[in-house]
Amino acid sequence: WYVAAASVMLMVSDIPRAPPFVSRALRMSPPSPSWRLLEGMLSELPAVALNPETWATLSLQARAKRQRTALLLTAENRYRRLVADHPSFVAARIRLGRVESLLDTTEKALANLERAGREAQDPSDRYLSAMFLAAALDTKGDAAGARKAYERALAVEPASQAAAVGLGYLELVAGRPDRAQALAAAFAAHTDPEEADAWWAYKNGGLDLQTLAWLRQRIRR
Repeated sequence: WYVAAASVMLMVSDIPRAPPFVSRALRMSPPSPSWRLLEGMLSELPAVALNPETWATLSLQARAKRQRTALLLTAENRYRRLVADHPSFVAARIRLGRVESLLDTTEKALANLERAGREAQDPSDRYLSAMFLAAALDTKGDAAGARKAYERALAVEPASQAAAVGLGYLELVAGRPDRAQALAAAFAAHTDPEEADAWWAYKNGGLDLQTLAWLRQRIRR
């Protein structure tokens, strides 16, 4: 129940109300890996939402950058310990790689995201690992590798706006606007208003559907 409540709070971007539920869950023994994953999200999600460039003065921007870095480092530490304890937990490895990428530790990010991509069974995990790998490779200056990763993401989720935009941008930068236009057309053809992009669920922590299903069964009893 605590995990379901916390995931709902994260999904609606009401992050300040989630920590008490996660803390109560973690006091139960033994703590579930999914509970520990939520604990990392409590630092990752507000860090990603924090944009220092929107602050009015340089001093406030510097303070926001420090706050963002501190939150990312906390999330990294939590995810790293979780992955060390549960190496096959792909969702945690993806989040670790994403945070490492945001902290500019690109080589570590690449190693974790590549492994997550190899081990992922769930389509959402395959898609997200490819998306974040593409972003990390682009940051490294490997446009060809980033292009292949975005293509893998689109193969998993043809209706992904984020992957289409990322790949289209690379084509434009490479001087191939015709390919960018073809991608836009293909995206429009695949667009389904009922089909959600896993990227948006990731940004909000994702609703813990497995726990909600468990709660539904308990209520029916």
